[in-house]
Amino acid sequence: PANNFIQVNLQNTSESIESILITDLLGKNVSRTENVSSNYNNIDVSNLAQGIYFVEITTQNNLKLIKKLIKK
Repeated sequence: PANNFIQVNLQNTSESIESILITDLLGKNVSRTENVSSNYNNIDVSNLAQGIYFVEITTQNNLKLIKKLIKK
């Protein structure tokens, strides 16, 4: 569960994050971070309403990982 910030960190890989997309349960985009170019990033989620979201992380090699985010 997150309150104000989430930390996105790729471990055990040489991949770099290209973009981070946060969507609500209906699939609506609520936040997008582009051109990260590292394996670490903090994202401010303080403006999001309480609920469940999905965080889609895309690497520079176009690999995707989707995780669930619970906003308090």
